[in-house]
Amino acid sequence: MKQFSSLLPNILVAAMLLLVSGKHAAAQDNCAGALPIPIPLAGYGTGTFNTAAFPISTATVQAGEFFAYAPLLSAKSIWYSLSLPTARFVNLQLNTVGIGNNSDVGFTCYRVATAGACLPGFPEMQASAFTPMQSAGSSTQIGCLPPGEFMIQVTANGTVTVGGTVSLAVTVQAPAGNAPYDFMATPMDLGVLPDFTAVPAALDIQCFGMELPAEVCAAQPQLTQSAWVTFTTPAISNGS
Repeated sequence: MKQFSSLLPNILVAAMLLLVSGKHAAAQDNCAGALPIPIPLAGYGTGTFNTAAFPISTATVQAGEFFAYAPLLSAKSIWYSLSLPTARFVNLQLNTVGIGNNSDVGFTCYRVATAGACLPGFPEMQASAFTPMQSAGSSTQIGCLPPGEFMIQVTANGTVTVGGTVSLAVTVQAPAGNAPYDFMATPMDLGVLPDFTAVPAALDIQCFGMELPAEVCAAQPQLTQSAWVTFTTPAISNGS
């Protein structure tokens, strides 16, 4: 019993080390455990969303993992996922603290066929339309990103500073330049029916999206764009 008691402090220290090392080397270090970037309103919300800081020096890599800048930035990686149910302007920015050289970290975005599809490669990188970034503080954006499932891989050199952290800032907005009738608050006025002179030959849907999940038609969820109109009925109408 005395011999076991003398070993107990060492056992406790070893257990604490396992907990600390496992804290950051868990799911996010693996593509299949990518950390979802939560967008409110079931993905229809807008704003800037920041991930928690992650000590990138604790990360590893997976067998067969693709790296846009190999052999650079290919010693460590962590993963995030992003789901967009409708078209949006999206900006991705990599923020760092205590990394050291700006060129020690970077990130790559992939468009995947289904949520959590691993491991993505060069075709999925091209499909995302985002430019891979090779420095701290870098950002890349798409003015009109169609709906889909995306994986974001943050990568680093083996010489990245121990204790340095990385985080992502994801800005999601309605695409600029859309006609006002993209939004429920500013519909197109069709006038008094049956005077359709206010109706254009075709609605220019541009990069229209949806504001709220309530706009989604349950019978046809593949429809991801909407336009809004308003009209006035005549004083007397027989339906003809």
